[in-house]
Amino acid sequence: MPGADVAVVNDLTAYERIKKIIGKSKCKAVVVPKWISQSIDCWRAVLSTPKFLIFKKMKRQIRESNAKERTPVTSPKAKRKQEDINLSKWECMRPTPDICENQNLVEALKVLQEQRYLIGEQMNSDAYARAIASIKSYPNLIDNINQIKELPNVGEKIHSLLIQFIETGKIIMVNQILNNENYKILKLFCGIHGVGPTTAGKWLKEGHKTLEDVEKHVKLNNAQKIGLKYYHDFNELMTTEEAMDIFETIKKQILNLDEGFVVTAIGGLRRKKESHNDIDILVTHPKGLECDLLDELIPLLTNKDIVVETIVHYDGNIGTSSSSDNHFDHFNKWYGVVKSPLTGKYRRLDLVMTTTKEYPFALLGWTGSKMFEKSIRRYAAEIKNCKLTSHHLLDLSKNEMVECQNEEEIFEYLGFPNFVQPEFRNC
Repeated sequence: MPGADVAVVNDLTAYERIKKIIGKSKCKAVVVPKWISQSIDCWRAVLSTPKFLIFKKMKRQIRESNAKERTPVTSPKAKRKQEDINLSKWECMRPTPDICENQNLVEALKVLQEQRYLIGEQMNSDAYARAIASIKSYPNLIDNINQIKELPNVGEKIHSLLIQFIETGKIIMVNQILNNENYKILKLFCGIHGVGPTTAGKWLKEGHKTLEDVEKHVKLNNAQKIGLKYYHDFNELMTTEEAMDIFETIKKQILNLDEGFVVTAIGGLRRKKESHNDIDILVTHPKGLECDLLDELIPLLTNKDIVVETIVHYDGNIGTSSSSDNHFDHFNKWYGVVKSPLTGKYRRLDLVMTTTKEYPFALLGWTGSKMFEKSIRRYAAEIKNCKLTSHHLLDLSKNEMVECQNEEEIFEYLGFPNFVQPEFRNC
């Protein structure tokens, strides 16, 4: 559409097809069809909303690609040789960016992974997740079959799907899933904070199909009530600008109480993701003042109309630190809802308190991604005979705790050749 401000494409339109269609146009952004209805609902063009700008970065890459085609290649970033590519089976060993060279393929496989998750096939979902992580870490555009032969954690079935994508630019099952009514309903229900596939499947079997059905006919717990109340805001991804603004607002209030607090953005913010579901903050203090911080901070933030809801407050005695899930640890933490000073939207906030001694381990555990954390803990156990949690590192062969002053020392003790920067832990 020459001269248009916006080009609308299907989420899974192949890269080369998009390049041919809009590569030389003057449109400002490439969006998915859902953008149209959302813009109508909001009475404005919601171009700042990350989930509709799936191909914004691709648009920039296409323009850069066209420029390179007209200019002799002198950039040092050439296509990596296969023998120079990290093909470790351990996700934590492979640098993995948020947005990769094969993002279209990743997005297609994510639909299959999510569908398996929604119907309760966790093992199959995990298999797709590991294959996706492998592809995300691959530094070159995958455009021939030989490239995928040595990809780690890619089974025969997923291998055949990769061949299909290379040959046709799509995976047939993806559109079938996206058009499946049960898939749409399960995804809708799982969009409610506090609802997983088991609960969503139960509601579907009971005949519920809409959020209105759930609100009228289902008895919800506190987290689910809040999730339903703020459903649309919770499911609209935040820009990094908005997430950082919330972080800085909370950090300022904490430091006003005592300048000795160490306040760190964790989760997707620390991994430098392009968009965010929530904000995670880790807090410690050299004198141990983090122990009582939440009792003072939450009423303060509530009085300032920053905090609007408390989802749950863990006192530090719930769960077990031996779990690979960092949500089941012994930290004093608060999950709730804040009103964004920048947009006025309601966003989820997680506050985690830790001691200075445990800070490096908490920082590693809560930075993520989930796949990275599972992988590094498995690696520690199977290769180094160590038990790594968000609280400590235990060397089982010596039966002694390993003291670490920072993340770098943890990676060094586990024998990593290099420190993995947070922005490359997006597996």
